[in-house]
Amino acid sequence: MVRVGGSIVPHEPVKRVLFVDDDEDVAGLLAAFYQSTGCDVRVATSGSAAIAVALDWRADVVVLDLRLGDRDGCDVARRILASSAPRIVALTGSDDDDDGARALAAGCCDLLVKPPRLDVLTRLIADA
Repeated sequence: MVRVGGSIVPHEPVKRVLFVDDDEDVAGLLAAFYQSTGCDVRVATSGSAAIAVALDWRADVVVLDLRLGDRDGCDVARRILASSAPRIVALTGSDDDDDGARALAAGCCDLLVKPPRLDVLTRLIADA
């Protein structure tokens, strides 16, 4: 609980967010921004690392690049969802409709085109 203007209001739990992108700069910038907002963040720069982190650390949200160097992002989403139930927000550098259909079929909840609008991504993380 947090006191706001003399009233006690429920404190929002800290969101646990896993950022997965083989572009270390993109993953690092997103992680640094959301860490500054109070999120507990982890970064994985490969699909294999993302699966390992997801098995060990239960994220509320996974922000997942669909085109990773070592694995297909949709395969990574399916593997993560086989052992936990985070909200998965897929990121793509393409406006190809096939990416959206594949992401939804793999269990992703949302698809954003890079660079993602931070206000939209923030809302999706908050709603998880």
